[in-house]
Amino acid sequence: MAAGATDAVRRWSAAIVEIGLLEPWLAESHWGEGYWDDVALLIVDEAGDAPQPGVALASLGSALRKTFPAAVLESGNGFYLDHLERRLDLIVTAALSSP
Repeated sequence: MAAGATDAVRRWSAAIVEIGLLEPWLAESHWGEGYWDDVALLIVDEAGDAPQPGVALASLGSALRKTFPAAVLESGNGFYLDHLERRLDLIVTAALSSP
């Protein structure tokens, strides 16, 4: 993986951890460094390391659907935290604006 892609994976993973997506009971037992790296890698593979916000948001949604195929991508379903759409927007903003 190229250095730019590696940095992009780190940015995406950090943004997801910072904002949070899953109900705590789902992530607590598996939480650790790199927990979101697989999702971040899917995003970077699909969108590149410096995508436009709309492309980044679509890639984030796609990566979450691939990673958690049984979970509907919506708030209040016992899997994803409340205000999911807002969280996804914040993750994209954080990942794209990080140095």
